[in-house]
Amino acid sequence: MKVLFTITIIDLLAVWGAFVATLVLLWDIYKWKTYGPQISFTARPNMLIYGDSRFPSDKDFISAEAVNNGDKATTITNLGFRVYRNRFDRLLGKSRINAVIGNTGLKPLPYVLEVGTVWSGLADQDKLEEKTLPKDIIIFELSLSHSNKPKKVRVRISKTKKQNTKDEQNNK
Repeated sequence: MKVLFTITIIDLLAVWGAFVATLVLLWDIYKWKTYGPQISFTARPNMLIYGDSRFPSDKDFISAEAVNNGDKATTITNLGFRVYRNRFDRLLGKSRINAVIGNTGLKPLPYVLEVGTVWSGLADQDKLEEKTLPKDIIIFELSLSHSNKPKKVRVRISKTKKQNTKDEQNNK
């Protein structure tokens, strides 16, 4: 019988070295992807503000919130939104309205978002509704100093819920 190959200790060490090198490479890729600021961004429509005399209590706002869960600080530079007629226009990047929100409420921009901190901002929902149609797609965008691409979140404004809430307030 003819022996096709033999495994030596050097061959085993080479396989082990290749395995360890692959693990180290995967670990470095993981560290590279997770290093720096990790921002979670949400926007909630139909919010009323109570107990703060600076804001009217009968007006609806869109509340935006950013949390830094990463290991490095970043700066929030702008909060804005884009309005698209439909999904196809959104896919093509053809927005109908592009806007930056000038006054975001209590924490003005630019704002340094340290590790573990939260930033909250407000947008006047009533003014936004004046300029949008019921079928429009509204995308809020948070611009950050560490990235060229903004964080995006879709906002769905429920006009029927808003009307019911205002009717309930008027009945009290």
